[in-house]
Amino acid sequence: MPYPKLSPVLNNCPLHAITPELKNEIIKFKTIAPYDNGHNVDYELLKNKFATFYGFPPDTFTWSKFADVLEKYNEFDTQIIMGPVLREFMKDKMPGDEFVKMVAGANELPIEQHISNMTEINAHTARYESLSPDEVFGYVGKHLGFSIQYVKNDRGEISHAPNPIATIQMYHQGGIDGAKVGGHWERSNNTEEIVDVEQENDTQLTSLLPLLGNDNDINSHGFGLLKKHVQTTAKVTEENDLKHEFLILTTSAEQINFYIKALTVLPKDLAVPLLGDRLTEETANFVSEYIPTLQVREPIYEQWFRAEPEYKPHLNEEEELVIINLLNPPEYPEALQVAKHRVVEKDPKTEHLTEQEQQALEATISEQKKELPKEIFDNYKKEITELIKNRKTIMENAEINASKDESELTDEELAIKLQAREFTEAGFKP
Repeated sequence: MPYPKLSPVLNNCPLHAITPELKNEIIKFKTIAPYDNGHNVDYELLKNKFATFYGFPPDTFTWSKFADVLEKYNEFDTQIIMGPVLREFMKDKMPGDEFVKMVAGANELPIEQHISNMTEINAHTARYESLSPDEVFGYVGKHLGFSIQYVKNDRGEISHAPNPIATIQMYHQGGIDGAKVGGHWERSNNTEEIVDVEQENDTQLTSLLPLLGNDNDINSHGFGLLKKHVQTTAKVTEENDLKHEFLILTTSAEQINFYIKALTVLPKDLAVPLLGDRLTEETANFVSEYIPTLQVREPIYEQWFRAEPEYKPHLNEEEELVIINLLNPPEYPEALQVAKHRVVEKDPKTEHLTEQEQQALEATISEQKKELPKEIFDNYKKEITELIKNRKTIMENAEINASKDESELTDEELAIKLQAREFTEAGFKP
């Protein structure tokens, strides 16, 4: 039986394991009336948690609406959507659990603090804490009718849920505590049974993934886009597919991700202009609000951007690829509604600063307002466009002879093939 590959996003992979069966149960509540799986009270709680998390009125959020939303997403997207909701569900189920009391006592923590630690994003890691199979069963599985079998060495005891609906087998590589020790959960230890649904054409949330679980200051924007995506999906009808609204959400995620990557090698005053002037409102807000963390950067990229064309430093191949990517932001469709970006931070509270600190802050903000002249970027584009064109030609020529053995190639063909291989290994995509 094929199983969807479990996404590790936000450290929720053990919770993602139950989503196929969970989604099926939610659909049954829509299609079978009345439906009773022996766990109706807890499924009603889950429905209300979903509604609250994604901004729907719980009192009017029906099973039909719940199922309709999930049915518009594939198995990968469903994992991303349901993971945070199941953490919210845990908040109601953990207080009465004896294992919670035992663990909290062993760690000398108040029960409320331990529950918060397990159900809220860790500010230092930007992810949730890992869950063991026992915790998945105790806080989620048994309440929703899922027995859990943690399979180790082809054997594993089953934690039986009352009125069981299904048994979820979980396999793990690495320590039992999950991603904390570099491990990962799957539904099978047979790779031929695992389907990487994320790579399928109907996956919708891939562009949001870099904005979830990597930086706590970015998480709020990632969750905001995720919630808007689900809310927009709920409005889709046969007459109106809302393609434009989804396009804005996807473009926002791509723009923000591009900007974050640019900030890893450039200061803000150089990274902002690279985005261009066709920003979505979400991106504009992010640029305005996000304060980059201090980090050590390779100086050559800033030197290259600030130097006049005739004084630009020499770049090696890897550095050239970085510049190429920086000068080629995501393409923004002409029909996209855009907002003029704002690069000045919100007014900080400065009453606690000394006069010297205030002057330093004002100088920093002033530096952030700078934008490089358009003609300089036009020159960059011209140089890089020619470089890309030459590399594309090499890659295309290499593709023509791809099926030939190297011993059959002329010296020129072999040189082209080796050069194309170097470009590919360095990350260049034609």
